Amino acid sequence: MFKKSPNKHEPLSFNLFYGSTLYALAGILSLVSLRFVIFVHRELITSLRPIFILFFLTIFTKRPFRQIELVYGLIISLGLLIYTGPKLDKTLLMSKVVGNALLVLYLILDASSGVRIDRLKAEYMFNPLHREFCCIYYSPFIPAIYATLIK
Repeated sequence: MFKKSPNKHEPLSFNLFYGSTLYALAGILSLVSLRFVIFVHRELITSLRPIFILFFLTIFTKRPFRQIELVYGLIISLGLLIYTGPKLDKTLLMSKVVGNALLVLYLILDASSGVRIDRLKAEYMFNPLHREFCCIYYSPFIPAIYATLIK
């Protein structure tokens, strides 16, 4: 009898839910990768984006990146290749492979969640009283709880 009006906040809640889920998964993967990769290696990777992350951001955001970002990405990628050093025994090599795979997955999730959050900031104004805002606000607590539970 009555026609239901369309919900205008559905895309907002959809984007916030998946953005906060990606952000929480990226935080957990970052913590898990610390078990396999030495701290210096992890900080070098996460402080400056490597080339494939810049490429990923360029394709999916359609924004031009500055040439200095590409130079930084090239320098950090070459530094990581040099830093890995000579051949190691199989267990240490396997742990480095697992840790690097986790870091790559973390960076991809971090880039995709950053793209989603930037899109949300451009389209909507955040109201802290909305329940959708809580998804983004409380998602960093999930990796913190995970960090307290692991040994």
